[in-house]
Amino acid sequence: MESLLARAEEATKSLSRPEAEAPTWPPPAALGAELFARVQKEHSKAKAKAMPLGVESARRLAAAAAAALRLSWAIGLASAEATEWQQFLEDKLQEALQVLAADPQWMSAGLGCLPKELTKRKSSTESVEALLRHLDFFDQLLFRLWRGRCGNDVRHPAELSEAACECHLQRKPELRAAVQSLLLSTKRATKRAVLWDFRKAWLLRGAGPPWKAAPLPLRFLRARWLEASCLVELYATTNATDRHRRSRLQKAVLNWQLAGRDASARCHGFAVPSARALKIIKKYSRGGLVELGAGVGYWAALLRRRGVHVVALDIDPPEDGDDMHKVDLGDASSLKKLSCDMLLLCMPPPGEPACADRALKEFRGNYVAYVGEWSTGMTGTQSFHETLRSRYVLEHRVSLPCFPSMRAECYVFRKRSPCELPELLTCDECGSASALYLCPETRYWRLCS
Repeated sequence: MESLLARAEEATKSLSRPEAEAPTWPPPAALGAELFARVQKEHSKAKAKAMPLGVESARRLAAAAAAALRLSWAIGLASAEATEWQQFLEDKLQEALQVLAADPQWMSAGLGCLPKELTKRKSSTESVEALLRHLDFFDQLLFRLWRGRCGNDVRHPAELSEAACECHLQRKPELRAAVQSLLLSTKRATKRAVLWDFRKAWLLRGAGPPWKAAPLPLRFLRARWLEASCLVELYATTNATDRHRRSRLQKAVLNWQLAGRDASARCHGFAVPSARALKIIKKYSRGGLVELGAGVGYWAALLRRRGVHVVALDIDPPEDGDDMHKVDLGDASSLKKLSCDMLLLCMPPPGEPACADRALKEFRGNYVAYVGEWSTGMTGTQSFHETLRSRYVLEHRVSLPCFPSMRAECYVFRKRSPCELPELLTCDECGSASALYLCPETRYWRLCS
């Protein structure tokens, strides 16, 4: 009881502090001004009521304060020598997190305190590694708030990362040229840029925005990559002969990408959808589609928005899904009762024949869309891949955008008649279909020599 009274007293004291004057946000990051205004609005509401924050107000306050701080660190406005406005945001965020951490509904979200390291940095350019850790803290927090949102007032980390990238590229034309040169440096780099939906007009001439509209996971993947590239170019103080420093930077950027992959997977799924893959799946789903192992229902929602009738099943469906993300309880045995043209298996778990293998036995339709790695042991079982190879014909193979250390693709199969068995895989460099292996360093490029 004493601790609760102490926290209530501290919250009441914080309401009496004056609001800080907002910083001057550069035009490309004008989103920051809107976020800061939201924090001031929530603070003013609580101050007018002269009462501690409620859970819903704390959620809105935490979302706006975390997003504003994340953006300010990303574009170089924030520093460890906390200005009045920065201290105001940090205080409001800490206050909101304390309220949410004590609420039963939010306890499982793992909301905690601001890391001490956040306020100990001497400048935003001291260490790219430290800056990436700070940004990742805010992204992880925002993902938790975004996933548990009750409305649409929580900014997705992809939006903030895109705003930071736009700010960097507009303020530093030479940085834009360096990024374009990197994306066009090799055939493979250009292929990946096109796969990530970077616009050719921007790549070649710098005209318009860098990328096309895309689903949130792809927006997050490419913006996170571009943001890290910008920060390394801007702040990294290293040279070609400093191997140890370069190795540390590479490891920090890789950890940044992998942390983003895991956070995105919890909200959207491990596989990143592309417009082309969704279009092809829709083409073969005129008689309906059933997705087994749908997780949070993100792929199902994207297909529903494109007019596909989707039945999404999972052995542990989320409880808070809306109509578009609806996932029902079900396993492979549930497929017997359904009459759909296509079965979608997105990143089926490795070494568990009860999922993918049994699904192929129970499914009565003609088409299977498999999203995963082909016969690497990371998705599905070996017998599952052998069944696809022996009993189905490959209609389409679509490369998907991937986070590091992944090579997920979308394969569309139909049940075959005898003697139909085309080659599934080819070399990314020459198109050969013999003696293929995944590049051991990247685990992405498929090569023959």
